[in-house]
Amino acid sequence: MSDIKAEIESRDVRMRVVPVKVLADIEKDIAHLREHEELNGFQKWIVNDAYVLKLPVPEPDFTAKSIVITATPSAMTFVQAVFRHGNKTASDLFDYPQSGAGDVVAETFASRGYKLQYIHWFPQKRFAVRSGLSEYGRNNLAYTGGMGSFCGIATYKSDMPCGDYTWREVKNMTACDDCRLCLDNCPTGAIQSERFLLDNEKCLTKHNESGTAPFADWIPKTAHHSLIGCLRCQNICPKNQEVLSRITIAETIEFSEEETGHLLAGTPIENLPKTLADKVHLCWMHHYYASIPRNLAAMFENS
Repeated sequence: MSDIKAEIESRDVRMRVVPVKVLADIEKDIAHLREHEELNGFQKWIVNDAYVLKLPVPEPDFTAKSIVITATPSAMTFVQAVFRHGNKTASDLFDYPQSGAGDVVAETFASRGYKLQYIHWFPQKRFAVRSGLSEYGRNNLAYTGGMGSFCGIATYKSDMPCGDYTWREVKNMTACDDCRLCLDNCPTGAIQSERFLLDNEKCLTKHNESGTAPFADWIPKTAHHSLIGCLRCQNICPKNQEVLSRITIAETIEFSEEETGHLLAGTPIENLPKTLADKVHLCWMHHYYASIPRNLAAMFENS
């Protein structure tokens, strides 16, 4: 296991391995949330229906002996998109397409003769925090050393035996104890002072990335600063400042007034001029295209 860990971490991926028996503790954690926390409807769906808490799910072709948790740093390289409409301008940042280096974890395990199966609906942040890989921030995100909250947490089951491991109680960052920056900077009041479990039904990201209905009246017009997602809590966090200093803009894409008009009108992607359709795909907007007209209009109203 130490050889595998060293190989993976030499490629900028952090890893922890725990035995499958710790799933019993995760089940207890989720049961405690279910029984003692005031959960909204979205959270109830997650803990009651979405989370995978038992093995095997799905049926594997191997006997699982360990749970592998990894944290991969986000590439802080972005495309800046600039939209023009009348005398107004709106802009946003989008992940820049990266050339894939392959699945580092799967490749390394396979090279040593072990199998690996990704489980999307494991409580991934909980595994990361319990294993010592990460800590919770007040914004309910997982923070990993050297990556801040700009990291991807992934969990797998494997037939690799687990050696020595860390398994601790849920840990929140002590830096959050006397800090309110993310709480005060949240545009919709989703982050709460009395607990580290945010109200995800209030999170602007949830509303930006789903639906076409008008935004609820309780969302202030000044909240609309991003076409997809939000990031206000992450951008203000002191634990993210070193990571944010690495941001680079690989390309700036200008959307003319005519092109912006197509987006505001919701012109179907297949009917867009090719140059505009290419821009939409480069900025990943095609994944949330149905919501783009509403979100972009709200940004212009707030600009």
